[in-house]
Amino acid sequence: MAGKGTWVTKTDLLRYVRCPYAFWLLATGRISFDDTVTEFQQRLLTDGVEFQALVESSLAPIVIKQDERKQLLTEEIAVLGTPHFENRALRIRGQPDGIDMAGGALYPIEVKSHKNTERIDELELAFYWLLLAPYRTREVKPEGRLILRRDGNPFPLTVPIADHRIAEVRALLPQVRKARRYGVKPRVCRCRVCSSVRRDEVLTSVIRRKDNSMVFGVGREYSRVLDEFGLATWQSLLGANVDDLATQFSERGYKAVATAEVRRWQLHAQSYQLGGPVLSADATPLPVPGPYIALDLEYDSTVWLIGTCLVDGEARDYEALWANSAAEEKANLTRLAELVATHPELPVVTWAGDSADIPNLRKAALRHRCPQMFDDLGARHVDAYRWLYQNLRLPITGFTLKEVGKYYGVPRLSMVADGFQALLLYQEQRETNDQTIRSRLVDYNRDDLDALIEVTGQLRQLSAFGT
Repeated sequence: MAGKGTWVTKTDLLRYVRCPYAFWLLATGRISFDDTVTEFQQRLLTDGVEFQALVESSLAPIVIKQDERKQLLTEEIAVLGTPHFENRALRIRGQPDGIDMAGGALYPIEVKSHKNTERIDELELAFYWLLLAPYRTREVKPEGRLILRRDGNPFPLTVPIADHRIAEVRALLPQVRKARRYGVKPRVCRCRVCSSVRRDEVLTSVIRRKDNSMVFGVGREYSRVLDEFGLATWQSLLGANVDDLATQFSERGYKAVATAEVRRWQLHAQSYQLGGPVLSADATPLPVPGPYIALDLEYDSTVWLIGTCLVDGEARDYEALWANSAAEEKANLTRLAELVATHPELPVVTWAGDSADIPNLRKAALRHRCPQMFDDLGARHVDAYRWLYQNLRLPITGFTLKEVGKYYGVPRLSMVADGFQALLLYQEQRETNDQTIRSRLVDYNRDDLDALIEVTGQLRQLSAFGT
């Protein structure tokens, strides 16, 4: 008979997906659950519990008792509050938030406090689809039900469960069991355990092993595949044939790993080998030849802080635009548009703004019914991170503004740790109108601007003169 340790729950699966090393440390008692979550994540968990209670109270759920289960599983009814189920063939067990019986179809129901479907939700529904398979009495296409939170209210949604998600869960189950039994080696990871609680231990291990996860773009899955190809270190990547390796990944179904991406992996390996910056052979100059406007935003559902700096040589002209209301947000957007229009020849530089600042500016402009407000800004926008991604590698494991700024010795004066903490502080400031908190957040934004300005100068110099 298989041992107790071979059973896998949904919680086991999701913890492993988030970070195998943290999962193993927690499963073996080397860390506590509190070590795995940030203050922001803990608040999300609390919000989730409160939202689930709201859903349960609003839907007046029927709770299934164990002796009623067989009969109810074939009813035309949706229930919350289910007993535990087991799939002995797969050695999985668990308790979905609810089940839409649908005459024996058994669609799992999960309650989530976010507003959009995420990959982790699809994996959870796929797990429960497999869990309920032995109890299903009619054949139907795999799908589940999510109850999301939109505008503070429950929003039911039917979610198809793709075959590849079911296959992914099936593939993950033996990995979870193997990790629990044999342990997991640390790799570069952004979770709280690896980046904070056990940061020194993780970095010492990956640097000593020259682990392939140190290469930017080699996430957990690619790292595992590289191991299978006998390329467990960044050093081993240097000798790999670029075209052959891309073909091997493609044959495994990883179409995104094209030749250009493998070249970028090798470029990063070269940077580690040389211990300094390395430009790609076809690097283009950073398109910031002279003065420019540095831009950094803080936002959630609104843009609540716009930080700008007009940079001209050593001259700096900073401006911080704060918003606690829709009217203030609109006024700040107008002021930013005026600044950009006043300097029509200057590029506007951000860090990762293509995926963050610019889309949020456009959404804000759309909210205030002036969608064309930032067309000119978008045309002149330069994403310094994107330029680095395409042209340059540094001997560090990540390329956030904070990491690159640290590499170039940019000091950070603010005690605000990251964007999550900034968001929590902003919410507190909204509730209390504490001006001290506001000043702390403006200082945090100023640190990001200073880092952006220094890094832009370094990248501009590298792109002009090489390494």
